[in-house]
Amino acid sequence: MNRLSRPAILALALGGSALFAHHQFATEFDVDKPVAIRGTIKSVDWGEPHVGFVVTDNSSSIPQNWKFEGASASTLDHREWNSANRLKAGDVITVQGFRALDGTMSASARSIQVPDGRILSISDSQEDGGPAPQLTSGTSPVQLPRMGLRIPLLTLAGFAVAFFVFLMMRHRRSA
Repeated sequence: MNRLSRPAILALALGGSALFAHHQFATEFDVDKPVAIRGTIKSVDWGEPHVGFVVTDNSSSIPQNWKFEGASASTLDHREWNSANRLKAGDVITVQGFRALDGTMSASARSIQVPDGRILSISDSQEDGGPAPQLTSGTSPVQLPRMGLRIPLLTLAGFAVAFFVFLMMRHRRSA
């Protein structure tokens, strides 16, 4: 193994993995299959690359567990989802979202009505390319702050590292 290939492999392993950390909404979820689930939160994973939580829907005779995915924790931390507003097991909420393409009981959560009645966005259409959440507070729509780039910075860093490695290898061959 030559001197250049070790750093190249390391760079691709560290930076290249970021290329696949986020996915676009349309690759997993169906915009034509909206869901609205009211239930009790069973579990919450406030982590990366997406916040995930399970809600038990008790509206039928057989309880059903729905797995939801939101935006990244870092995105939500800059919005209304501070430590006081974090989801907790046992909270009763209503989730608006879109069902998974594979028909499983999983969905992309777009908005949540939290126990105190407020409706908060738990998605970022700029991050995943999905539909913007339909939020209302009283009679007027809630405006969300713009979060900047559509492509996560980690993905851009991965592309930059891969391109740098490509240029280095090309330069090495021509020398």
